[in-house]
Amino acid sequence: MKKIILFNIVILYSYLSAQVFEGLTLYSSFSNSLKNTFLIDTNENVINSWSHTNAPASHPYLLKDTSIIYPYKVAEPYLDGNAGGVGGGIQKISKNGIIEWNYIFSDSIYQHHHDISVLPNDNILLIVWEIKSAEEAMLVGRENIETELNEIWSPAVIEFNPVNGAIVWEWHIWDHLVQDVDSSLSNYGIVSHNKQRMNINYGTIGSIDGANGDWMHINSIDYNPSLDQIVLSSRNTNELYVIDHSTTIEEAASNSGGEYGRGGDFLFRWGNPEVYNMGNEEDRQLFGQHDVTWVGNSELGSNHFLLFNNGFGRPDGNYSTIDFIIPSKDFLGNYLLSDDSTFFPETVHTLYSDDGFYSGRQSSAQYLENGNILLSSSAEKRIFEINNNGTILWEYNLEGTYFINRASKYSAGFFNRFIK
Repeated sequence: MKKIILFNIVILYSYLSAQVFEGLTLYSSFSNSLKNTFLIDTNENVINSWSHTNAPASHPYLLKDTSIIYPYKVAEPYLDGNAGGVGGGIQKISKNGIIEWNYIFSDSIYQHHHDISVLPNDNILLIVWEIKSAEEAMLVGRENIETELNEIWSPAVIEFNPVNGAIVWEWHIWDHLVQDVDSSLSNYGIVSHNKQRMNINYGTIGSIDGANGDWMHINSIDYNPSLDQIVLSSRNTNELYVIDHSTTIEEAASNSGGEYGRGGDFLFRWGNPEVYNMGNEEDRQLFGQHDVTWVGNSELGSNHFLLFNNGFGRPDGNYSTIDFIIPSKDFLGNYLLSDDSTFFPETVHTLYSDDGFYSGRQSSAQYLENGNILLSSSAEKRIFEINNNGTILWEYNLEGTYFINRASKYSAGFFNRFIK
């Protein structure tokens, strides 16, 4: 019997949390007929709800003015092909259900999918696909395109200003590729010596959900304001990536500039060194992970990563874990490499798992202000809160055929804003 409740970084805690974090939990629940977002208290009372025409692409975000930012799936997305997380629309909706603004990113240039991140200046970061033809892929050294579409949906990140809809910053992985099959091309190099770039020949084109051009399947994005860095999670490569947001658009397309001097190249990557030819399947530590988020100043540490490691395809069987990644840095803030030239840490810290705890898709983990962790398990239709002993302090189960992507909890201070 597998029973893992490992807070093996308990030395980082200054106290043991024993109380439920008093706050409001936000989640979107949807089925074929109903699509809603709910805000509930710890007694499961519905404090506010929003009804939607379109299903969520990922998870909504609650703002201090009591509105939500809601990423959703448009009726006819330009790119779909049964790829998971397809979106295309982003709305700001007041607590009374009034749509204050609505933007569509679903055309031949960009197709939004999955997650968003709301920046301190109220701009929005979006994960998008951009279409690259077979000819374009060959020009950067891609050997095979397995999908019948004969194209690649390449990841990019855009930042837009919701006041006027203008794109003010962008980053494209297509500018940061390496390959070792065609020495005549400018991006030719030894893959293991260029871990700051993505190997264009890693992975199969077309997601697990059907015939499409999805390559990396980026499923979450989070922003760290103290570092001005972005973390991305790729389900298909089983890696997380950190990039520099302080760059200009031009610097983000290069390998120089920005606060960290590396342009748009990866500052850090972790989870599967096989992707950059520095390991094999035995070295892989992430398995279809979701919801990679920064943990800022907390009892767990500073500027580390928390994630829901879904566990799909583990060599010892499918089971989920809640994992914590503690990268090492030098005094200049550069992420450090181990002796074998892979990024530290060498092992993951598992915070929680248990018999039967498994969700192969979606799901989330959120570090709370009192040291607890809020978990959502999409397959189990379950939201629950644990303390640092792994004890379940609060649990909420959805009934019926509803599905949830993720959940998040906000401090009790929001309560008064909703009951005014």
